[in-house]
Amino acid sequence: MKSIDITVSFDDEKLTALSYYLSKEKNTPQKELQNCIVQLYEKHVPADTREYIESRMSSPSHEKVRRPARPEAQKPAAQKAAVPAVPAPVNDIQ
Repeated sequence: MKSIDITVSFDDEKLTALSYYLSKEKNTPQKELQNCIVQLYEKHVPADTREYIESRMSSPSHEKVRRPARPEAQKPAAQKAAVPAVPAPVNDIQ
């Protein structure tokens, strides 16, 4: 599954204080926010939808595999020479 980054604005002094107190618990604001987003997801996304997403993530077909290029179809020799012949101009100058 592809992950994206989420940016949140927060006062730098408050973040410093939060980081300090979380570090005493061997934790970080990033870990706490990760836990919060998972809780939000589980609270608001219906179980059937979560199951569907999980099944797509675990299936091997979810991974995009690049297919090899198709070889060009070989035309029979008769079709290659099937270009109509253009008659040469006739000069009837005497």
